[in-house]
Amino acid sequence: MKKAIILLALTMSLMSCSKDDSSTKDTNLSLTYPNLAGKWYFKETIKADGTIVPYTSACIANPDHIEFFEYGFVNEYIRNNMCALYSSGADSELYYNNETKRLWSAGSEIPDSKVIKFTQHELQLQYQHVLAPGFETRVLVYTRN
Repeated sequence: MKKAIILLALTMSLMSCSKDDSSTKDTNLSLTYPNLAGKWYFKETIKADGTIVPYTSACIANPDHIEFFEYGFVNEYIRNNMCALYSSGADSELYYNNETKRLWSAGSEIPDSKVIKFTQHELQLQYQHVLAPGFETRVLVYTRN
C-alpha cells in the first residue's frame, strides 16, 4: 500500500510539471538572407508619436507585400483597388549588417532602417526619419503568414 501511495504521488508530481514551451516561442533570428527569404506582408505602421495604424491593402485578394530572396535581393508589390500592380520595382540588391542590425536596399524598397524585431513570423523596421511627409511612419511591421 505504501508503495502504491508513493508511486501515485510520484506520478502526480510528474504530471503537474509545466511543459517547457521554449520550442514554441517566437525568438529573434539572425539577420541572414535565408532567414529573411519569403513574402512579408504589411501589417501595421507605428507613427512617430507611438500610434499604431493597421495597414490595409487596397487589394484584399492579393495583399501588399515585400519579398526577400535568398540570393540577396528584395522586391515590393503594391496593388491598387482593382488589384492591378501599382508599384513594383525591379529586384534590388539587399544589404544588412548583423552587428548594427541595419537593413537597406539599393532601390527604394527598404530605406536605411534598423531591425528592432525579427522572428519567424514578424519583422519590424525602424526608420531614422519619417518615410514620407504626411505619413509620419517611424516603424513598419511585417508578418509572414
